[in-house]
Amino acid sequence: MAEGFRQLLWENGWNWKGRAWRNAAKGALLVTIPGFYIGKILPWASTHKAWFWIATVLIWVGFFYLLKKVSGVATLAPPPSASPGLGSWGFSLFYALFFFVGGYVFTGQIWWTLGSIALDSARSQILEAGLQLGIPEKGPDLPHEQNAAYYLEQASSAPSMASLTWQGEASKRPFGGYKSEYDFLLVFNNQTQAQNLRKPQLDLAKVFLTKHEDVFRWVDKAFETKRVDWNAVEDTYPHGSNTLLLARIVRCRAFFQFAKGDVEGAVRSIQTGLFLGEAAQKTNNLIGVMIEAAILKEMSETVCSNILPLRKHGEVGKRILPYLRAERLQDDLNNALEYELLGRLDLWTSNYGWLQYANTLKNGDSPFASKDFKFWNFLVGIVYGPFLPFDAATRIQFNIQVLKSHAKDQEMAWEKYTRKGWMLGLTAPPRFAQMEEKARESATYGELTRIRLQTAIYQYRKKHWPTTVQELEKACWDDWDPYSEPYSPIPSVRVTGAFVANVKSPEGNQITLAKKGEVPKTNGVGWLYDSNLGAIYVNSTVKDSKAIPYSFYGFE
Repeated sequence: MAEGFRQLLWENGWNWKGRAWRNAAKGALLVTIPGFYIGKILPWASTHKAWFWIATVLIWVGFFYLLKKVSGVATLAPPPSASPGLGSWGFSLFYALFFFVGGYVFTGQIWWTLGSIALDSARSQILEAGLQLGIPEKGPDLPHEQNAAYYLEQASSAPSMASLTWQGEASKRPFGGYKSEYDFLLVFNNQTQAQNLRKPQLDLAKVFLTKHEDVFRWVDKAFETKRVDWNAVEDTYPHGSNTLLLARIVRCRAFFQFAKGDVEGAVRSIQTGLFLGEAAQKTNNLIGVMIEAAILKEMSETVCSNILPLRKHGEVGKRILPYLRAERLQDDLNNALEYELLGRLDLWTSNYGWLQYANTLKNGDSPFASKDFKFWNFLVGIVYGPFLPFDAATRIQFNIQVLKSHAKDQEMAWEKYTRKGWMLGLTAPPRFAQMEEKARESATYGELTRIRLQTAIYQYRKKHWPTTVQELEKACWDDWDPYSEPYSPIPSVRVTGAFVANVKSPEGNQITLAKKGEVPKTNGVGWLYDSNLGAIYVNSTVKDSKAIPYSFYGFE
């Protein structure tokens, strides 16, 4: 057989009768033309997936047509050492297929190699931009007794949670005139002032809180532990939603404690709630960060609506300040975006050759995979696999622009990507600009809460509100911890007005003094401060993602 194989390659050679060059060219064209078509042309002709599958079917119908045409090659006499019964036609088919597949694989490997060079260049651009490639290394797991994530898992599975998590009949039972316990929780937490709560509501809240004592035992233990490692506990994704629910239960307790005059207990509940936001972020994904943002906003609203009892209790409110780290939220969002845009993408492109990628598609582990058409996944994989590094390189360059640009510039980057991108552009990225701005809204709530607490503490100490910008700045300086807060002690407005076109961004920590009773009337910058009443506003009437003017923050 070896002699027959040698004769196949050399004695028949590249003569006019065998036409090996033509069959090799067919293989080369079949990997090149469909790959470019799917990757560079089809996505921008239509973003509908049906076009992708129609093109794939047509490509592979063409493939089988080419195989059929192989029978039209000139008949070659099989070498004497060929297998008996192979015959002239069978030998010709084998000969044509050999060069066809050889041309296909060789050309595919060339495209993969060139794409890998482009991908390496894109990865170097990540480092040049000061961003992180891949996923941070995981440290040793925390033991359960030292791990807040373990206790939060226990709180999420506590028996009383069944009536709040929409699991089974318990979650549908009426509760004190409300449709369900969850409905009561939302309505109760939406009360603007603890002093607005009436006795029937407080009595019902007492019943609610007593029922969920099993949850509080675990949540309070988590807060005492402080350290969070979700990797050390099983089945943790996506528990961010449960963490938000736990924070809302804790918020209910804080409102109840404020109404009952237990300000110290309420402060500890707020600390616990803000810690739950930090715990959600430790999942290291965007969902966790957006849960953190939601918790920061809700806990900040709770503090702002209870500034009066906090001010009357002097230094107690100061204990909240170390947990109101709005600047951390921005850092957390940036880190999560790096993971989503660069770490995940690099994870599934760095370890594959193009044939391995085809097999990955077959197994369903890919953004292009289809659970119902695994055979077609494999076919698509071996056609498009060689061009995957080109695709990933273009996507990385786009993602770098997203991470380095402001919210309003990201739409322009997206438009450019739709013209130059490859097939990954079909899987359009989430509107990260909107996520970023919503996180900025929560951070602004946190910063407003901080400055209102600091001025309230100053009023308690000095028996008057800060009367000048300098005094207000001093109030912020007095309670600034440079070790836990490595940023300016003057809180900053962080929203940018991204949801309204062509408006001035209020971002910044500039302080403007107001006349007595004056409220924001223009699109200013930073804060507007009324020293007569101790009232401080975001100095802008621009509206946020929910059409609420920024100037209403803390006063809704």
